[in-house]
Amino acid sequence: MQIKFEFKTENLTLPINYNHIMHGVVINWLGNRNYQEFIHNSGYEYKNTIFKLYTFSELIGKYKILQDGRINFFDKVVFYVSSQDDKFLNYLIKNSVFSNEFRIIDQNIKINNIETYQIKPHKNEYYIKTLSPITVYSTFKINNSKKTYYYNPREKDFKTMIKNNLIKKYISYYKKEPENLNFEIKVIGKSKQVLKRYKGFLIKGWIGKYKITGSDELIEIAFNTGLGSKNSQGFGMIKEDIYARSNL
Repeated sequence: MQIKFEFKTENLTLPINYNHIMHGVVINWLGNRNYQEFIHNSGYEYKNTIFKLYTFSELIGKYKILQDGRINFFDKVVFYVSSQDDKFLNYLIKNSVFSNEFRIIDQNIKINNIETYQIKPHKNEYYIKTLSPITVYSTFKINNSKKTYYYNPREKDFKTMIKNNLIKKYISYYKKEPENLNFEIKVIGKSKQVLKRYKGFLIKGWIGKYKITGSDELIEIAFNTGLGSKNSQGFGMIKEDIYARSNL
């Protein structure tokens, strides 16, 4: 399921790399301490890999970049969160509805509206757009130092790793393999590389429009948990682009 939050703000000023701040907002919104600790520290395990099975978008709205390098949002701001676990989203909705307001770095923000979208794939082909960058990478050890290689959407390994990542997420949650392992992703038009810093670490990701095809099981996981890696840090969130086909 996906949730769309609409905020009203006259002056929300954040660092240009604010993912870690919004990550903290999402975790605090959960409200339930036991569940917060589970999702933050444990999550869902597949072999030696831990998945949090949620993701969130960038802040979407009118903004300007200030002279000191910070970003200033004004008027209406939209923020999406999605998760495979409905319990996660129920906690978010419950606490955000009751509070109606929250704080981001000592700035009061009013929630104007909340909408939910239940993701139940009914076709094997979707046109999508990114709400936060997709990052896919491998880490190698060369001469006793770690090197990270980020794949671009036109490389075969980009597509293969996204598919394998979705399968692992599915198994971590359902404790079984999907019945249908089909999944493909294809770039539609241009995709743009963006650079983000998360707590000092540089991360490369890609934004743009894509076509995904495959099984209902893996498409649902894609919408609910995001594509690629670092989803719980605000990477890989997607939304159906209902206008894409008509613009091809």
